[in-house]
Amino acid sequence: MNIQMLLSKKVKEAEPTLDVSGSDRKILQVACQDFTNYLKVHWNLTGKEESNLELTEKIEQFYKKDCVEFEEFLAIWVGMWLKKWKQRVKLIIG
Repeated sequence: MNIQMLLSKKVKEAEPTLDVSGSDRKILQVACQDFTNYLKVHWNLTGKEESNLELTEKIEQFYKKDCVEFEEFLAIWVGMWLKKWKQRVKLIIG
């Protein structure tokens, strides 16, 4: 399971005008980093030495337990993230 691929799919579904495999790749990279940071905070893994390994294990467990629920959660998270992303971009440009 590759989080970047799943996020790429969900971002593309939510915002079809983005080319996350090409010119808009940076947006996908920021989304991946924000998602992993969100999960680290949510699962209280910040500041731990092995947090990346533990995070990967927890994501895999969640995905294996109920992949449909995980993908629904990811779709909701991406929707909220894109809304905030657009606000950030608007502030920087404006």
